[in-house]
Amino acid sequence: MGEISNSEKFNILIVDDRPENLLTLENMLDSPELYVVKASSGNEALSLMLEQDFALVLLDVQMPVMDGFEVAELMRSNEKTRHIPIIFVTAISTERKHIFQGYDAGAVDYLYKPLDLEVLKSKIHSFIAFFKHKQELQRTTNKLEKTVAELHKAKQIAEEATKAKSSFLANMSHEIRTPLNGIIGMADLMMQDELSELQKERLTDLKNSGESLLEIINEILDISKIEAEKLELEDVEFNIRDLLEKVVRLLSVKTLKTDIELVASLTPDLPQKAIGDPTRLRQVLINLLGNAIKFTKHGEIGVHIIKRKETDEHIFLEFAVEDTGMGIPKEKQAKLFQSYEQADKSTTREYGGTGLGLPISKKIVDLMGGDLKLKSTEGKGSRFYFEIKLKKSKTDEPVCGLSSQIADQDLKFLVIDDNETSQRIIGYYLDFWNFKYDAVSNVKDAKAALENEQYNVIFVDTVMPDFPEIKQLEDFCKQTLAKTDAHVVIMPTSKSAVNMSKYQDLGLKHHIYKPVLQQDIKKVLEELYPDSQQEKKEKQKAEKSDDGHKLRILLAEDQKINRKIVSGLLSKYKWEIIEAVDGQEAFEKATSDNYDLILMDVQMPRMDGYEATRKIRESETGKKHIPIIAMTAHAMKGDKEKCLAAGMDHYLTKPINTAEVVKIINEYTS
Repeated sequence: MGEISNSEKFNILIVDDRPENLLTLENMLDSPELYVVKASSGNEALSLMLEQDFALVLLDVQMPVMDGFEVAELMRSNEKTRHIPIIFVTAISTERKHIFQGYDAGAVDYLYKPLDLEVLKSKIHSFIAFFKHKQELQRTTNKLEKTVAELHKAKQIAEEATKAKSSFLANMSHEIRTPLNGIIGMADLMMQDELSELQKERLTDLKNSGESLLEIINEILDISKIEAEKLELEDVEFNIRDLLEKVVRLLSVKTLKTDIELVASLTPDLPQKAIGDPTRLRQVLINLLGNAIKFTKHGEIGVHIIKRKETDEHIFLEFAVEDTGMGIPKEKQAKLFQSYEQADKSTTREYGGTGLGLPISKKIVDLMGGDLKLKSTEGKGSRFYFEIKLKKSKTDEPVCGLSSQIADQDLKFLVIDDNETSQRIIGYYLDFWNFKYDAVSNVKDAKAALENEQYNVIFVDTVMPDFPEIKQLEDFCKQTLAKTDAHVVIMPTSKSAVNMSKYQDLGLKHHIYKPVLQQDIKKVLEELYPDSQQEKKEKQKAEKSDDGHKLRILLAEDQKINRKIVSGLLSKYKWEIIEAVDGQEAFEKATSDNYDLILMDVQMPRMDGYEATRKIRESETGKKHIPIIAMTAHAMKGDKEKCLAAGMDHYLTKPINTAEVVKIINEYTS
């Protein structure tokens, strides 16, 4: 039968083997909005549910042939009936084991005989309200599915006309990137204000989510990937540590309410930067880590970047994701890298997924010159790993070292963490910086260590068997840590505002979120032992060019929000920002006044950025060359070349990265 009618009359199924109970329930449920259907056995009830749609089932437990628990289990195994709410109506024992058996079978509530009319009506009213919301959600879902289907059809039509499609995608790229630039840019701008650590963390999460969405859009709009089933790799400079941080921070939230310890590490002397395709590399790691989290119930998951070899031109890195999950039978491992295949068909239903993640990851790794491999033991866990060769960056940026202000101090650390891998990783980094440390796994050993040694910094894991509640951590802080002069750095896994507030109340001002990364330790040490001279030098370097005058920058941008963001982000460097709202105004200002650099949008009214740049270059004959940096939402293939051909010196895509913009400005004005 079809859906429940729109006249707001809802079907309720009552199941009881005793006719007098059915009659009593029917009378109690008499209501204009309810249509009560009766069944005197489990088999009859199952047949009715396959024929009709029900908002709720009131199910007796004790029935001959098939009891209520068996009926519920059969309902949950059928696609049509598995989501119908079940309330057990019973006179049997209210012992916990019976109640748990009912909930395990799929019950959402219990009612005990003799029934209380008011309680019954209240519960029915609640579930009917829930069902109404569910119906509305289903209608919305149907509309969305229709919209998706229409979009798919539109995509097929667009693919028939390559030239029209390219133009359409280019415009779409621009239109989507413009509001995204606003979101990410405003997050950047707000992070320059005086904020609490928690507010900074949340804005960072907002920015990272926006950047993740941007990467998805980049994939959708990559015409070369859609055509001829080709994937093309970039060769760009990227920060290896930032790559690892973005991956683990993005997915660590999925482990918060699980019995999983997420750890991450890299070889400490790894260069800061390399040249490769960070977006595709991140895509592979997110897929592998996401699968590990999905299929691991308890234990440990690790993401590791290991330097295997280094030459003058290249660095050879191994990327590995390992877990203590269910493992994969040997005979099923080969299937994992086939499209739409999973090791166990039942996993699609239980965990979701299309089975495309690993095949795509393998193809990307193949293109990078590597080979995605698997070592797995059923019941013990899995290790996915690959080794690739990356070009070394030409930028002479130091390894993740410490300032002399910190490095020259004879610091000693105590690491209190019940996870041995986490202990080992933190110790790995401290060893690299030539610091001494002790590691303990519990409060008893920590107290013994503190009685015998003097420490400068103590790292404390906040999620340990010794700290089941924050009260135990508070006692440890007051009774033990308060007696030492050491700096205490807590290592929570959650960014809960409530917990962070409680930690602050305990005087625990410094923290590193787990999994602990090398740059996290470096950052907290710089907080504990600040280098004021270095901060002053950096600020002076950013504020002035080599000849000491304040930079004058012309910003050509038609979108008001983008002008506000760029001006705001650059204002802290005390540069003078002059704005132009279109290409015509940019040309007039550039030729009537002196500027050190021009930030030029491409798509603007009256005169676009290409034409404005060409006219500025024509007017420069025999005059000073003004660096012009394209700053645009156009990110399709060929856009960069088009900008350079028009006379621009450099090309940046929106949403802009503040650090990158500042770096380019300093490069072109030094």
